[in-house]
Amino acid sequence: MYKVLYVSSKWPYKSNSNDGGDSTINEIIRAVSPVCTLDLLCFRDDINYEEKIDGLNKIFIIGLDFANFETYSNRDGSKFYKRIQQAKIAAHEIRKLADDYQIIIVQHTSFILYLKDDIDILQKIVLLPMFTTASYVKAGDFVPKEYKLLEEQTIRLVSKIITPSYVEREFLIKYSGVDSKKIFVIPRTVNFYYDNTRKKTKRIRLIYVASIRTQKNHKAALRVVRLVKKFGYNILLTCVGAIQDNNIYEECRNYISKNRLNDNVVFIGNISHCELREYFFYSDINISVSNWETFGRGIYEGMASGLPTVIFDRLESVLQAHNIGIYPIAVGTENEMATEIIKLFNDEYYYKTEAQKGLLIQDKLSFDHVSRQLRESIISP
Repeated sequence: MYKVLYVSSKWPYKSNSNDGGDSTINEIIRAVSPVCTLDLLCFRDDINYEEKIDGLNKIFIIGLDFANFETYSNRDGSKFYKRIQQAKIAAHEIRKLADDYQIIIVQHTSFILYLKDDIDILQKIVLLPMFTTASYVKAGDFVPKEYKLLEEQTIRLVSKIITPSYVEREFLIKYSGVDSKKIFVIPRTVNFYYDNTRKKTKRIRLIYVASIRTQKNHKAALRVVRLVKKFGYNILLTCVGAIQDNNIYEECRNYISKNRLNDNVVFIGNISHCELREYFFYSDINISVSNWETFGRGIYEGMASGLPTVIFDRLESVLQAHNIGIYPIAVGTENEMATEIIKLFNDEYYYKTEAQKGLLIQDKLSFDHVSRQLRESIISP
């Protein structure tokens, strides 16, 4: 049985700040732990050292904050400069353990930036890039050339790369020079189930699941709410997700106050998946106004729960996900999104047709369906 090391700064249970990355580590552990001896090297400063996780043999915790949320408010590349410095620590810790493992799963490219000369280690690595330079730029981040160069030097040397979308696959080939034979396109899993028992009310209840940061573009969602309200509809937007950029959160609060939307928008913050299921149940329509997604977990989770979902057509990874083949409603502008929301609310047949896509999504992205692909791609020679 293979000995496998998982390297990450994410945590599979609820923590101080959950996002899609925490769901990813959870599904990888569940998928591969039955067929290997799996250990975790985790870079966090907010974890209980005594905590046990199903599926893990050993947990090595490096008590440092690798999330860097305090840098998200800066627009000068601080987040990436911090990661460059932390990559030196990560490389040191990986080197200390690497000889004991046949496979090393790394969740995020930043962990390998200083391993370019460690060819023996790189040949053991199965990389989940999460975000590369090209995607960060699409999401609205400024990426320093130093980070980009380090990424380019190492990413093409790893053994395998698992990415959740074909758009990301093309980015890896075009911008990072990765050999296409190394790349496996495997979607994330969605552990939510179709529910058509929710009751319609006189209020349009929107939900947007996204951490608050530049990429997620929350002010666009607020402008959509304002547009729908101007048409005379009673509307409520529930924003679910950790506050990772306090400046953006304050900008949103100011916009809400200035446009008298205090009764129309609520921020729930960081919650567990169990809690999220309840918020989906008491919503009517799922939206995403994100600048960019490598997969779009919140989009698919809402769809799987039976919510018609409206997104912007710039989310190519969702609209070109031919391996999934089930798509949300895509619009080009905030005005068009407001119009689709109103149409879904008023047209029962249209609403039902879109909601039933959830039945297909929950099957296509089920853990049983995806986990087999993950096991085969990670464990197979």
